[in-house]
Amino acid sequence: MTQMDHIQLRKVALFAALSARTLERVAAVARPQHVLAETQILLAGDPCTTVYFVVAGTVRVYQLSAEGREQVLAHLEPGQALNLVPALLEMEEARNLSSVAALTDVTLYAIPRADFLHLLERCPELTMTALRHLAARVAHLTELVADLSLRTVRARLARFMLEQCSAESPAPWTHAEIAARIGSVRVVVSRTLRDFAAEGILEVQRQRITVADREALIREAAL
Repeated sequence: MTQMDHIQLRKVALFAALSARTLERVAAVARPQHVLAETQILLAGDPCTTVYFVVAGTVRVYQLSAEGREQVLAHLEPGQALNLVPALLEMEEARNLSSVAALTDVTLYAIPRADFLHLLERCPELTMTALRHLAARVAHLTELVADLSLRTVRARLARFMLEQCSAESPAPWTHAEIAARIGSVRVVVSRTLRDFAAEGILEVQRQRITVADREALIREAAL
């Protein structure tokens, strides 16, 4: 690998603080892959043969119900890993738990599962970093389950809108994309947005949604 590849690998949270010797071991088995936007990267249920790490772009991690309803679990950005959990399961159980698709053009580093497990066995510093990463993922999924179980669609939508307001460069979202992100369906999101607009909380104009009453939105998000 080139020096540039080593710099790119440092962008991955798992590898950022590794010693030069351990990073060299990682670099020896990692291969860059460039993926176009909207490309399917992983399918839930397929065997996990490779571990992927994002170094540029954004990917969508999601599940599909039998009826085709999509639940977005996460948007992963540079520095994050796609499928550590199935990679660590026993061989017969090592299948992708979620599907992953590229939201934008993406650059990944791919490490064959067998090589990654070999690294974990021989590099304690990498093993500890992987454990911290998995703990953070468990915390995120626990919060998602709590949101879906305990918060109304109004509360989840209000919280989502507050997050978008806090973003430096908020992305334009379709109603269907918002529904997938908050665990609802498009028709319910559209109706709730109309309700917020009628109540003076949001202003909805075509694809542009702006906050008209931030304090009211904060109250809704807390319900």
